[in-house]
Amino acid sequence: MRSLHLVNNFDNQLCFAINLALLLYLIINLNEASLRGRELQYQIGLSLHFLVSFSDTTKLEQALDCKMVIFFQADGEQVISTFQTFQGIHSKTGFLFLFRNHYYGIANLKTFLGTSRTRGIFVINIMQVIICI
Repeated sequence: MRSLHLVNNFDNQLCFAINLALLLYLIINLNEASLRGRELQYQIGLSLHFLVSFSDTTKLEQALDCKMVIFFQADGEQVISTFQTFQGIHSKTGFLFLFRNHYYGIANLKTFLGTSRTRGIFVINIMQVIICI
C-alpha cells in the first residue's frame, strides 16, 4: 500500500486542502477532493495560490472538526519533527507530510513511520514522536 497521497497541483497551492479532503473523505476521488479542497480553502479565507501555513491549520481544523498532525523536516535538520495545534486525541485525525513547500497526505501511517503498529502512537510535542508498543 502506498503511504502518501501524491497530488500534482502545479497551477495552485491547494495541496494541503486536497490532501485533507482525501484523508477525511476516504471514498472520494482526486477530482472531487480538488473541488472540496478549493471550497475549503475559500471557506477559511485563503486564495488558491496561498500556501497553507502552520498558523492556518487551526482554521482548517475548526472548519472540519478535526485534528491535523504535520510531519516536516526543518531546514538543515536530519530528523523529522511534528507540528500540531493542540495536544490530545481527536476522533478525526489526519496526518500530513510537508516537504519542500508541498504537502502530502499520509495514507498509511504505519508504512510512513516504518512500524507494524500505530495503536500506541502518541505525538508528544513539536519535536517528538513516541511509539509505544
